[in-house]
Amino acid sequence: MGAVFWIGLLPTATFSIYFGAIWGVLTGCLLTVLQYFLLISTVDVTPAALVLIESIPLMIIAGGAGNLSGRLDHSLTLERRKRDEVFTQELDRLKTLVRSVYRMASAITGSLEPLRILDTALDLAAEGSGEKGATGRLVSAALLRDQSGFFIATARRLTRADLRATLPGEAGALSRILHSRMPTRADAPLQDPELSQMVALHACHSGILLPMVVEEEVRGALLFAHPDPHFLEGDFLELIEGLTKQTASTLRNAELFQALREERDRLVEVEEQARKKLASDLHDGPIQATAAIAMRVNYARRLLQRKPETTSEELFEIEELARRATKEMRHMLFTLRPLVLETQGLGGALKQLAEKTRDTFNQDIHIDLEAGSADKLDINRQGVLFNLVDEAVGNARKHAQASHVWIRMQREGDFLFLEVADDGVGFNLAEVEKHYTERSSLGLVNLRERAELAGGSLQILSTPGKGTRVQVRIPLQTDAVAESPA
Repeated sequence: MGAVFWIGLLPTATFSIYFGAIWGVLTGCLLTVLQYFLLISTVDVTPAALVLIESIPLMIIAGGAGNLSGRLDHSLTLERRKRDEVFTQELDRLKTLVRSVYRMASAITGSLEPLRILDTALDLAAEGSGEKGATGRLVSAALLRDQSGFFIATARRLTRADLRATLPGEAGALSRILHSRMPTRADAPLQDPELSQMVALHACHSGILLPMVVEEEVRGALLFAHPDPHFLEGDFLELIEGLTKQTASTLRNAELFQALREERDRLVEVEEQARKKLASDLHDGPIQATAAIAMRVNYARRLLQRKPETTSEELFEIEELARRATKEMRHMLFTLRPLVLETQGLGGALKQLAEKTRDTFNQDIHIDLEAGSADKLDINRQGVLFNLVDEAVGNARKHAQASHVWIRMQREGDFLFLEVADDGVGFNLAEVEKHYTERSSLGLVNLRERAELAGGSLQILSTPGKGTRVQVRIPLQTDAVAESPA
């Protein structure tokens, strides 16, 4: 073979790869003919013909090989493109999932109303399933848990009768999520002892319960069911799992917000009652005394003109009124801010309260305090207990008409026991509480709220004609559990 043959292999293969086997073979044949004419100009015809005969099959083979190589390269290119398309589709799926989770988080956290949060969660699940609308077959429900079990807070595609279903959570899938706190399959709702009560689930062949866990406690669950056995899988399963976790977290925030709002309202009410008490005390005490002083001064002025010899006695009475009003105002200032509480603690403050009450109102008060029993209480809770005792003593003096009042304080294990007792007229506690909303005074409510504010419990014992006992039991440590006294 000549050198031209080997030189022709490269263009032959190249044309086969880029333009197909036919063009490769034609190129090889053309080059072979060209070689033949070159040879016959230098050698005999017979050797040149032999070279021609040998070269044409080889060129055809070269063209086919080049075409095969081109097809192989084309197949590899298609395979790479398919892999790139699969990767792009997976990337788009993940982006879509991330966007859905972001929208889900934004939509759910945009509200602090529990029912609105649950409604939003179910709507987002329907949107993520692609079955949003009247033609969809996805059944969903948000269940919340209370002392009696689970109840349906909101749902999609459940009947009105289904919404009233009783779900104690004692058997079936609901019982399993209470123990495992993990998502639980419920693919045969018709055979579940509790979920079978919901007629809308009977046609479903795939179902799942996803518990909403807050601080290791199952507060509720999201239920999803569908007639398609494979519907609750893949991306949608990932979506509703993330949706459930976000919903549980947001419900916890809503609970905290609601607790803060209730605490704010309660503090506002306590402050309002304190203002009313202060106004009442001022009206019944210093204001009345000041008005009496003004009247007596007016009388003394006229008396001075008519009977000067009796004026000194009237001035003495006015002086006594002024002294009494001064004592009452000092007593009020002391109860509003007992500085001794910060220096001597609750025991010292209660002793001074007893002394000032005796001196100001001539009320007989007996003190029985265990030394150091309240030392472990922080100053804020000591202040709350001081105000509670002050109010209880005031009630005994003003309403119970008590001759004697006893203040007792002692330690009982990890708790502080505090009692204010009197020998007054007493009252029927059940009757008073029955008609309490009709009364303008909220004294008993204030006492209970003060006890709860200090983290303790309060019990009132009273019988008509046999006096009253107000008992408070408060944990010395904030992590202790206060129990009601027997």
